[in-house]
Amino acid sequence: MLRRTVLALLIIVALAAGRAEAVTIRDLIELTKAGLSDQVLLALIEVDRGVFAIDTATVKQLKDAGVSEAVIVALIRSGRTPRPQEPGPVPTAEYTATREPEVIAQD
Repeated sequence: MLRRTVLALLIIVALAAGRAEAVTIRDLIELTKAGLSDQVLLALIEVDRGVFAIDTATVKQLKDAGVSEAVIVALIRSGRTPRPQEPGPVPTAEYTATREPEVIAQD
């Protein structure tokens, strides 16, 4: 148990020190097995900003290794820009012309 904790801490220190290598799926599985919290794993994914190659086999591997769904979702979303929001309906001239005028009270 102590050996795994020391290994996990060394990995975290190496990642925080800015090593050239990015965090990997294997790293996240090992850190999960070492008992690190989702909060730590999510922070590593966020800081890494890499795009993880996630396919169904990888998702199954992560789940079988005990990686939480929150971490798996973060891996799927990592490094990707969210899809742009669909613009809402634009009021037409007909709509704006039929609106009641605002009455502003003056003292």
